Amino acid sequence: MGFGLTLNQVSRVEEGTGIELFAWKPEGSIDPMEEELVWLAEGIDPGVGYEEYEMAFSVQGTRPGVNKGPWATCYVCRYDYPISQMVKYRGRYYCRPQKCYEDLAK
Repeated sequence: MGFGLTLNQVSRVEEGTGIELFAWKPEGSIDPMEEELVWLAEGIDPGVGYEEYEMAFSVQGTRPGVNKGPWATCYVCRYDYPISQMVKYRGRYYCRPQKCYEDLAK
């Protein structure tokens, strides 16, 4: 698990009753489909073959100064970069890191 992350069991509040339900997934499944999940109130045993469905949640934001402003997709290589690393020509962005902007000089 990465720095600043915590594992929590997936839950939701049942409409109408306001009861919090917790998700259980088939044992060993990594990315279960909605129809495979069992939603139970706290303290109810899901039975054999199920385990808690947990997801990682960030408990810490990004470091100050990491944001580089708005991003765009390079017209040539299709990678995303901050606009500060791009050249805009005739309404399209060309990146500097992959040197796609050099095609404009030809």
